Amino acid sequence: MGTEALAFDVETTGLDLHRGAEIFAYATCTPGEAVQVERVRPGFKEKLSQVWDGSIPVMHNARFDMLATENYLKRPLGSAPFHCTHKMSHILQNHHHSHRLDHLAWELAGYKKVDDDISRIAAECGGYHKVPEHIMSKYQKLDVERTMCLYLFFWPRIISNRKWHDCYQTELDLIPTSMRMERRWLMFHRRRTLTMMDYLQREVDQVMSDI
Repeated sequence: MGTEALAFDVETTGLDLHRGAEIFAYATCTPGEAVQVERVRPGFKEKLSQVWDGSIPVMHNARFDMLATENYLKRPLGSAPFHCTHKMSHILQNHHHSHRLDHLAWELAGYKKVDDDISRIAAECGGYHKVPEHIMSKYQKLDVERTMCLYLFFWPRIISNRKWHDCYQTELDLIPTSMRMERRWLMFHRRRTLTMMDYLQREVDQVMSDI
């Protein structure tokens, strides 16, 4: 198992990973800014699997990237280590008005904001997977560069404070758990849930009255 952090970002045919959306490309970036873009071609699945078997992926939306990867590989990622810069941002600057990659990279490193532009192009083309490859590859490279930039900025601060690090690790542990819950779905007891909602509303009303 490698120990080097590797920025990782997937591109999918849609956002609903439980209803058919799947990976059509991914990109990686090392701390030394060596960027690689891969699209679905012969050998793609093996290369995607190696990302998780030979490095520590760093993502800005780990739950989405991991779920898409598991769906494509048709196997759980298990206890493979990973990082999430979105979670780091929430811990280090929880009152910040935006934790979007586009905004954070612009704010911290002066990267040009491009997410709205690529979204517009994708809408015009009928999906991200239909955006011309040379345009999509350029965007993918920028995505993983920005993710690595945030990781190199946030991670030293996370590990400098024990409480921050413990909180961050708890957040990471919850991601695979929430992914399993998504796959199984959740069952609710309707009557008891409505009773609880009524109780909580009365509690809120009382607090507001006291205030």
